[in-house]
Amino acid sequence: MGNLMKAAVTVITTARPSGVNVGLIGNWRNYPLNVIKHNQFNYNDLVWSKLPDVFDLNHPLAIVAWAQPVESVQLSFLNTFFVLDVSQENCTANTVIFDTQRGLLKTDKTSRRCLQAVWLRADFGLKQDIERLALYLNQTQRKLPFIKGDVRLLPLGAVTRASTSWLGAHQLTDQLALPARRTELVFCRRIHLKTPVNFKMLMGQLERAQALQMLLLAERAGEHPFYFEQPVVMTQPIFSRELARDRFRQFAIDLMLQTQHPTTAQDIEGYLNSYFGK
Repeated sequence: MGNLMKAAVTVITTARPSGVNVGLIGNWRNYPLNVIKHNQFNYNDLVWSKLPDVFDLNHPLAIVAWAQPVESVQLSFLNTFFVLDVSQENCTANTVIFDTQRGLLKTDKTSRRCLQAVWLRADFGLKQDIERLALYLNQTQRKLPFIKGDVRLLPLGAVTRASTSWLGAHQLTDQLALPARRTELVFCRRIHLKTPVNFKMLMGQLERAQALQMLLLAERAGEHPFYFEQPVVMTQPIFSRELARDRFRQFAIDLMLQTQHPTTAQDIEGYLNSYFGK
C-alpha cells in the first residue's frame, strides 16, 4: 500500500496533459467574458412582465414570495440563469430558480441536488475532465464550475457546502460594482440581481471559468477532422487523448486503493497502454 499511495500521489500531482503549449494559458485573458455569441438573451415576456426587474439577494424571502412552487423541477441548461439557495431561510422552499422562460420557481430540492442532476445529465466524466483542467491551470476546485458548450454555471460559495447559490454566466450581460462590496448582475439585458458578492472576486471567478471553457472548446475541436463541416476554427493545441488517459488513470488509482490491490505507477501506465493502446 505504501508504493501504491506514492504512485497515486505521483500521478495526481505530476500528471499533466502532454503536448500542450503553455503559451495557451497566457492567452486566455485576451478573450472577452462573453466570447461565444448566441441568441439566448431572450425571455418569456408573458411571464416576466408580471415579475419585478430588480431583486436584492439580501432579502431572499421577498424573492421567495414571487416564486411559483414546483414539486418536480429540473434546471434548464440554457434558460436557467440563477439558482438561489434559501435553505437557511425561514420558509419551506430550499431553492429559487430564475429561468428566462419559466420565470421564478421555488422547490424543496436543495441547490446541491439540483446541480447534481445537471452533472448527471451531462457527458459521462465531464466533472472529472473539468477537475483535471482546473488542476492544469492551477485553479482551486473549491468553486469548480459546471461548463458544457455555451453553458457556464458558477457557484457563489464552496461546492463542498451542503448548498450554495449558482449564477449562469452564459446569460450574464453586465456586472456592476456596488458599495459595501456588493455586485449587481444583469441578465438578458433586463433582470437585475443585487448580490452580496465582491465585484473583484466575481470577475476573477468569471475569468477562470472562461479559461476552462476555452480549453474544453479546444479539446472538443479535436473531433473536427471527422466532419465535412467545421464551423469553429481553433488554433489551440488539442490534448483530448491525454485528458481521457488522465481520467482512466485516476479511476484506476481509486479502484486500487479501494480494493487494496498493491501496484505501482508503472503498473497502471502498463494497464492503460495494454487496454487502450499506447
